[in-house]
Amino acid sequence: MGYSNLLLLNYKRYDQSKIESQLIKINQATTNTLNLLEDLLLWSKVQSNRLDFDIITIQLQPVCQETLSFLSLQAESKNITLHYKDTHDLSILANGDMLKTVLRNLISNAIKFTNDFGVIQVVCEKTDGFALIRVIDNGIGIEEKDINKLFDFTQQHTTIGTANEKGTGLGLVLCKELIEKLGGTIWVKSVVNQGSEFAFTLPLALQSKEN
Repeated sequence: MGYSNLLLLNYKRYDQSKIESQLIKINQATTNTLNLLEDLLLWSKVQSNRLDFDIITIQLQPVCQETLSFLSLQAESKNITLHYKDTHDLSILANGDMLKTVLRNLISNAIKFTNDFGVIQVVCEKTDGFALIRVIDNGIGIEEKDINKLFDFTQQHTTIGTANEKGTGLGLVLCKELIEKLGGTIWVKSVVNQGSEFAFTLPLALQSKEN
């Protein structure tokens, strides 16, 4: 609202680059708000056992690439490079909306805690009947004492991002609950000032197991 008010008051005096900068910030703020509302709605359904979902066969690569494309503007605002690597053409058993929610939260978090001109990788591979999806950044990392708090809603652990981005502490809690409902697990490895790796597994579809 603040940026839109400034734009309304000053658009005749702003040059093109200033207007573009303000519009990017407005777009990011509205997108983040929409994502937060969607996460809150989904989390409330999980907590009240009202979450109905279908498990279907999903091609992993298109979903990952779609999510990266969706978050590309957020990454570009910090000159962060996004890379995708898929060692196989993996098919998984999952729910598309839930998978997108997890990917969006993990990649968005990586962008939030990575400095300008950093690199984020999304790597998908096959392991023991499961797809392993890793979101790897070279950002600021997480202190060891805080790692166990990340997936615990009662801890309400939030950290300011490298560009003063704010969070709710809900995203990772939601990711854990969704992944476990889909039959997978999620964990994190991190070193302060070197980066973090959030990884999760989901069951492979039959055709992937046979490849």
